[in-house]
Amino acid sequence: MNLKRGQRGRAEIVVETFGKPAHSANPRAGINAVYAMAHLIREIAKLKAPVHPILGEGILELTDIKSSPYPGASVVPDYCRATYDRRLLVGETRESVLKPLLELIRNCKERDPKFDARVSFASGVERCYTGDEIRGERFFPGWVFDQDDAFVQTALAGLRSAVSIPRLLNIPSAPMAATTQARPASGPSASVHPEKTLRTPSTNTLRSIS
Repeated sequence: MNLKRGQRGRAEIVVETFGKPAHSANPRAGINAVYAMAHLIREIAKLKAPVHPILGEGILELTDIKSSPYPGASVVPDYCRATYDRRLLVGETRESVLKPLLELIRNCKERDPKFDARVSFASGVERCYTGDEIRGERFFPGWVFDQDDAFVQTALAGLRSAVSIPRLLNIPSAPMAATTQARPASGPSASVHPEKTLRTPSTNTLRSIS
């Protein structure tokens, strides 16, 4: 049993491009939102990820892309939506995370006045075991405890009383469904997590909330 003292957060970022519908037999009469998205995705891929000495990279990864209308039989799509998974580091804010993406969109608009796009955080609704609903943006900050923090040392002392040689780890990881996780190579690990957890009856998993 090992103890982790930090964890990257997570944000779900939605990128949208807007075009003009037209018949695919006359595409020049419209603006293809998928082409606009393809260009923007290439530009986003050039962004350099921030790095934290303990948590590692603030990864930004494309996870899905959809266009409308779908199926687009003989229609130039006028809308496209891409979702990115962004791993958050300590100190990052909503504004600082979106800033480089907003700058890219602004630069694209300056080069092409017809280019139209926006970026935002996805929002969601979760139902907890009490039946209450929690609504909010999918933005969950990263966190790190100092290794000498009293909370960490108390947890470490508890592990030492239960197992032979626990280790204090700095390994970054994604937000987990629960506050413990398995490590096949060296035994299970427990995360010291400052956030609350709620159990959803539908999936019987624990979800972290700010």
